[in-house]
Amino acid sequence: MKQPTVIGDQVSPHVRALVFALAEKDIVCKIESPSSSEALARFSNTPESGQASLAEPRLLWNDHQIIGREECLRFVDEMTERNPLTPKDDADHRRVEAALALYYREAVLTLGWQVAAPYMLAIVTGTPLGPILPEPSEEARETVGKLEGMLGSSAFFGGERLSLADIALSALFEHLSTFREYQTLVPSGSSLRGWYQRVSTRSAFDLTRQAGGSIPGLFQAA
Repeated sequence: MKQPTVIGDQVSPHVRALVFALAEKDIVCKIESPSSSEALARFSNTPESGQASLAEPRLLWNDHQIIGREECLRFVDEMTERNPLTPKDDADHRRVEAALALYYREAVLTLGWQVAAPYMLAIVTGTPLGPILPEPSEEARETVGKLEGMLGSSAFFGGERLSLADIALSALFEHLSTFREYQTLVPSGSSLRGWYQRVSTRSAFDLTRQAGGSIPGLFQAA
């Protein structure tokens, strides 16, 4: 098998999730910027290229070209049997699917873009934020409450094993953890705080870490 290539911004939580998933399966990938000449040349003549944003991660896997945050992540698990990331237990499988749906349809906005927006605006306009920052939105609190309810007392969203949902959520939460809002949304002793500590100490997760980039990372989640 050729070395897979992930095309996307390395601070994007969706790109980091792909790197994480591949590393859990002992596969080392190459990462290319979406604006590199090599990346643009690869996709300029594909029928999918005109329909997909450059913000969407892209995966080159042997003769396959996959575009899309969720599509790429699922493809990695479907194409490799080692360390499966989809639970066989029906209840755990349903929980993983529910957590993935919540992440892609809600959390990327309420825990990503909405949190980063005031900071990004301050950078763009050169206007410093005041000493008292706004509290997390009600939508963000509701999203965290839903995730807490799904996780329950389990170690991971996949039960006792790491799953696609854990991987998809991991980088978003690392970016979020650098903001003051994290302490309010995910207090010490909460099940999500314990979950993040378990996920973030895995050796495969370390491969996804990038210096800086938390604001653009959250901004790119949506």
